[in-house]
Amino acid sequence: MARKLSTIVKELESEAPNIAKRYEEARRQAEIEHQRWLAECRERERREREQRRAAAVKASREQLLAIIDEWALARRVESFFEDAGCSALRLPPSEAPTVNARLERARQLLGGVDSLRHFGAWRSPEERVPEEGHEEGSDGETQLAE
Repeated sequence: MARKLSTIVKELESEAPNIAKRYEEARRQAEIEHQRWLAECRERERREREQRRAAAVKASREQLLAIIDEWALARRVESFFEDAGCSALRLPPSEAPTVNARLERARQLLGGVDSLRHFGAWRSPEERVPEEGHEEGSDGETQLAE
């Protein structure tokens, strides 16, 4: 029994360098895999950031074009009201106040042509996708992340 135990001890001692080599190789491979995984994560995050940025540019452009379309419609409506107002000047004095009041009410209903008021609702791409280290609050404002 002692002889068997001595043989086992000698075999373990002789295999210790091989075991250490295998362990070190496994550890090295695990580190390589970990670095590869980290690189893949960084690349995935970069692609996702780029997709968010591209989507923000597209949404911002679409919103801006929609604002311009709304503004153009408002200008056409205003032209209509100006023409109707000029025509109202030619009405008999008894009819003009009623028509002018209706025109003013219709103007209020549709809103004005103030381009800055229309433009104020636009959000730039940067407002849509906050920079790294910042996050967007519930009010749409960019805030420093904690």
